[in-house]
Amino acid sequence: MSYAYDFMIEQFGEEVAKMFFQETGKQLASGAAELALSPQMQAAGQALMYVYYVYLAYVVFTLLVNIVYACTEEEMDLATKRDLLSTHYLGSYCKTKVLGACIEKRQAYCQFDSPLSRIVMEQVYMQPHMGLSWGTAKNPNCQGLAIDQIAKVNWDAVNFDEWIGILVKTGNYHDNQDFNIDALTGSGSMLNRSSETPRKNVLETNMTRFEDIDADEVRRAAYEDAHNKLQPE
Repeated sequence: MSYAYDFMIEQFGEEVAKMFFQETGKQLASGAAELALSPQMQAAGQALMYVYYVYLAYVVFTLLVNIVYACTEEEMDLATKRDLLSTHYLGSYCKTKVLGACIEKRQAYCQFDSPLSRIVMEQVYMQPHMGLSWGTAKNPNCQGLAIDQIAKVNWDAVNFDEWIGILVKTGNYHDNQDFNIDALTGSGSMLNRSSETPRKNVLETNMTRFEDIDADEVRRAAYEDAHNKLQPE
């Protein structure tokens, strides 16, 4: 403390140093005057101590919240689908309140199997005659389409620009000239992992599977099985 006092006198003058330190009237063994913090510094130190304890309580509270509300497997799946552009954002809401303060805020999404299904459903929900609503963040409505609703969709109004943009950005967009059975499912597709044994396309694969199948025998067995199930016990 004596070193700090001497340093402040040297750099800023005695008046400034006395704003931070004061002599107690006692002497140390070395003969130097004993120093203590000034009343102003003691008050500031007390205030900082309060701030420290408030901050400590905040850190502990945040840690406990993170432990109690650790990510579940469903939330991990949601994060993955968000990265894959397969979610529709509905908004946020307060899930838990303590003394009027929100301590747990949740974001709500509708999840889909792919970006394409999400894009199609967003376009369908925008069509007024379908009468569909996403609901609210707290009470979402993520229902799909019933069979009778599919016929009501105005497919000419469904915009696939976003889907085409995703394909272009990821290098998966191809012109119509590139579409053939080998490019999609055979040796020219991304499914072809072996350079030594080219992948068969879906037609060749199914022909191989059917080589050892007796279609007449399968048809007869299916008929007999259905006939036996219909007989009264």
